Amino acid sequence: MAKGNTVLKVSGILLIIFGVLSILFAMWFGFVGALHFEDMGETVITGLLIFYGLFGGFTGFFQIGVGALAIRHSNKAAHWLRCIIWGLVMLAIGVACYILLMDLTGMIRSYAVFYPPWYCFAIVFVGCLILPLIMILGGALNRITHLKEKAEAANIEDAIGEGVYSKENPYDHSYLERSAQAALSSVAYAATPVFNLSAAEKPSSRLEFLKGQRLSRNVDPRISRKFQK
Repeated sequence: MAKGNTVLKVSGILLIIFGVLSILFAMWFGFVGALHFEDMGETVITGLLIFYGLFGGFTGFFQIGVGALAIRHSNKAAHWLRCIIWGLVMLAIGVACYILLMDLTGMIRSYAVFYPPWYCFAIVFVGCLILPLIMILGGALNRITHLKEKAEAANIEDAIGEGVYSKENPYDHSYLERSAQAALSSVAYAATPVFNLSAAEKPSSRLEFLKGQRLSRNVDPRISRKFQK
């Protein structure tokens, strides 16, 4: 299991939840607030609030999409880079959204008629700043797992010869490892002398005898061909 699996799943689920909350808050703060200030004749603040309603809603939908991506790729260590990239994009959009919110609240602070409660700021702060950082951390942990898997794959490849792994014919890592061990066991068995054949049939070693036979059924066909050359 990838090291960042749990971190990415948790951050993905929370990003989806906070994305929905961000959409609801943006609609309330942006559009409902715009109606208040339109009645007061504050056209600049009204326009900025409408813009925040649209931008905050977009940010919420983006959070939901990034959260779904984090869950989807949580246990795929090879996809660590896309988790980090999308986490950074989410963080950049979140910072812009949070700065816009702070500027708007600074402008309307003197208007007691309309001001968001503290938990609305917490929704934006956690959803737009904290959770993307946790997602980036999960991607970094998956990178460690990916590098470890590559190192183990290289060791197996050294043992069974070049060409076993390829992008065109990907294999499950655990299956290849079992297959390589079975092949090496078969070769070790083949290196011992033969005693149960007649003199006419007896090859010089079990290795020559094995070349004309199948390797263990647990051995991958591509690995088998390597040993039978």
